[in-house]
Amino acid sequence: MTPSHWTTKLARTFGWSVLLLTLLVSMAPLYAQFDDAYKIQSPGQIVIDSKGVFTLYDPDAEALAERSALVQARLNALLQGQPAAQIRVGGKPSLWQVLLNNQTLVTVTAYDAQKHRSSPQALAEQWAASLRRVLQDKPALKMHLTYNVQPELVLLKEISYSRSEQRLTAVEGLKSSGYTYRRIRMFVNTPDPTPEQVFVRDADGSYVVYNRLRAPQETKPDPSP
Repeated sequence: MTPSHWTTKLARTFGWSVLLLTLLVSMAPLYAQFDDAYKIQSPGQIVIDSKGVFTLYDPDAEALAERSALVQARLNALLQGQPAAQIRVGGKPSLWQVLLNNQTLVTVTAYDAQKHRSSPQALAEQWAASLRRVLQDKPALKMHLTYNVQPELVLLKEISYSRSEQRLTAVEGLKSSGYTYRRIRMFVNTPDPTPEQVFVRDADGSYVVYNRLRAPQETKPDPSP
């Protein structure tokens, strides 16, 4: 084999190695985002994978956080096991909704319409069209359905929390944590930066309770005498 042939072979091998390494490095942030909690950048945005579908508005930040979490949870639940999603708009002059598989996904508010400079009916049609368009991206939908179900564990500020069987219809002092984990918005009911519980809103409007996991040496002592 001639030296020039060896040189060409090495160049090709090295080139493919560089390409593979580049792809792995570029994909690392994609997978990292599913394993770490990160700050919410667009509080009212509803997503499929990393694609924005539509954006909700509310003058009250906490009300927006709760509503956004509910609509996202509904979307996640309604898409599970429904690859051929049926999307339509329904309602009347004062109440327009986007329905997914014949169930309400989101109701357009007057404030939504105002911020989008549209009418409630036109905005509902726009959101429905956007949802149809995003759902055509099959790889994004597959990724979303893989990662956007309520996990056994969530992570908040490097602390792990385990899902319990407890569900609450309301939580006193509930506020957005400002973080999501795997696109799941987490709520807290204390200013403590390391709370004992975090709460995740489910599609039915209830809150699933996640309890903090502790190493054996971190177990709190029994306060009883």
